[in-house]
Amino acid sequence: GSSVSGIAITALLSSVHRKMLNVSVGAIVWTIALIVHYCVDASSRFGEPWSQESVLELVGFALIAAGQAIYSGFPHRAVGSKCGEADVENPADASDEAVIEATRSADIAEKAAR
Repeated sequence: GSSVSGIAITALLSSVHRKMLNVSVGAIVWTIALIVHYCVDASSRFGEPWSQESVLELVGFALIAAGQAIYSGFPHRAVGSKCGEADVENPADASDEAVIEATRSADIAEKAAR
């Protein structure tokens, strides 16, 4: 079940993306619990009412979402980066081949400087 999908996510993206998705599950479950309480059945044991701690939870989930957006390069891409163009300055945006090529080029330049 979850380990197969986790392996697939890691293979397609990265282990960091897998971890970010795992953390996001908490926000989804909490949101569903609020919906169940306020929209389905307030007496259900699966629902959760809004409490004083809910503000802290909301702030925590917002910080996680902001961190995920920053890690994935969302603000940079939205401001003007060309779609599909690898950004070697931000390895999260670069393909493995681009990183390997940049590393090779740096190694060659270093050897030539000696």
